[in-house]
Amino acid sequence: MQQRSYARWLVPAVGGVLLLSSAACNDNGINAVVLAATSITLNTGNGQVGLVGQPLAQPIVVHVLDQNGASLANAVVTWTVTFGGGSVNTPTSQTDANGNTSIAWTMGPAAGVDSLRAAIANGTSVTISATAHNVQITSATGDITASVNDYRALLGTLNPNVAGEKADGRREINWDGVPAAFTNNDLFPGNFFNVNSPRGVLFTTPGSAFRISDNGYVDVNANYAGEFNVFSRPKLFTARGSTVTDVQFVVAGSNTQALVTGFGSVFADVGLENSTTIEYFDAAGNLLATVKAPRRSDAAGLSFVGAVFEAAIVARVRITSGKTPVDAAVDDNASAEGNRDIVVMDDFIYGEPHAAR
Repeated sequence: MQQRSYARWLVPAVGGVLLLSSAACNDNGINAVVLAATSITLNTGNGQVGLVGQPLAQPIVVHVLDQNGASLANAVVTWTVTFGGGSVNTPTSQTDANGNTSIAWTMGPAAGVDSLRAAIANGTSVTISATAHNVQITSATGDITASVNDYRALLGTLNPNVAGEKADGRREINWDGVPAAFTNNDLFPGNFFNVNSPRGVLFTTPGSAFRISDNGYVDVNANYAGEFNVFSRPKLFTARGSTVTDVQFVVAGSNTQALVTGFGSVFADVGLENSTTIEYFDAAGNLLATVKAPRRSDAAGLSFVGAVFEAAIVARVRITSGKTPVDAAVDDNASAEGNRDIVVMDDFIYGEPHAAR
């Protein structure tokens, strides 16, 4: 009996089709198996939250399989924005050796839910959605008074410091009413402005404590004399042992989780670009936006930044104030082009906390 030997190989073809071929060495017969893009699934990137007109933080990644359930390379995926008017960085893309492909998705011009479809050649598709929000950012350095007042106007009328939920308007904290028992020491409680003076905020920090100062923190370090000016005299606020302060919103005087339309802060002595930021998170923990306080521009050394969204969607903010916390053994050297930028805070301004529903 005559023996035959066979050679088998994969022949790639554009469009998500592979030819699995075998040829008998003693004849001209060729048997071909077509590997085709059969199914597509979403890997990552669905359900993100972003800003109007801006790309999402994470790419959209899909995975393509052939009819045998194996990952398929070189499959073409077509991307189509189906709602919201946004855009993708490429209308088609091809899968890699692992069967994955990704694109960047920019949100449309209006707040709301945007939709995107990823399809393969046989018409099978997956739909991806993301939520876009409008945000208005106010920032200033030097004489910040006008910008602070503009921001206040965006949030509405100042509400009294009483428990309960007001229909609209804003709340403020300027630290000056904090009693002597909690001033110039590390005893200031993180729930003070929800329990002692109900304003609907809870403070936490990965550091050791919070400190209110009426002397510019010279009692911590005498070299801080003249370092930190105030916007509303005489007191300032900072965390100890960390540059991070988390602010959680609750209905004033309660433990009910709340949402606000925006939050802004006055900062003293921002010496480096990008050292001082406010991050905004929704109730699900999605990062909505990050804003940067501008570097100080004059001897007063004050900066302001705040963001306002189209609705009450902010459940928490994280403030990063400088690169280095106040400390008896550490001086600020940012003005000498160093990286020890010590920044403290003055007024907090934020929308009325409304119960999350």
